[in-house]
Amino acid sequence: MPMETLDMTGRLGSTLRGTELAARYEGATDAAGLRHGKGTFAYPNKFFHYAGDFVAGAKHGHGKLSMADGGWYEGDFANDEISGVGERAWPDGRHYAGDFVVGEMSGEGVYVLANGDKYEGSMKGNSKEGRGVLTAAGGDGY
Repeated sequence: MPMETLDMTGRLGSTLRGTELAARYEGATDAAGLRHGKGTFAYPNKFFHYAGDFVAGAKHGHGKLSMADGGWYEGDFANDEISGVGERAWPDGRHYAGDFVVGEMSGEGVYVLANGDKYEGSMKGNSKEGRGVLTAAGGDGY
């Protein structure tokens, strides 16, 4: 089952300003009043909660994005996007640790399915692509 790309755009509240921002954000700000440094942000849709680094109002650096369904992502953010190295877990038991590009599993990583099957190798656009090894939960490798 592929991972859905996480939409982290302004319509989910990442670009709120003024009193709306103040009500949902706790942490450091810069001289312009933008989120800057360590902080936490509760999204208006109540599904997402972010704790981590901000630069000039955007998630940037290391952080953890928690979801109301029990899923989460922890790792690198760049310019408000999940990009870099991190880990993602889904409430059904799937787990991925590796490279992300704009919210998608892309690069090298380890993807473990809910049934215990494990894929170690290249990913692109949330799909297995290139070289990799699939190991079934029972230990058989492919």
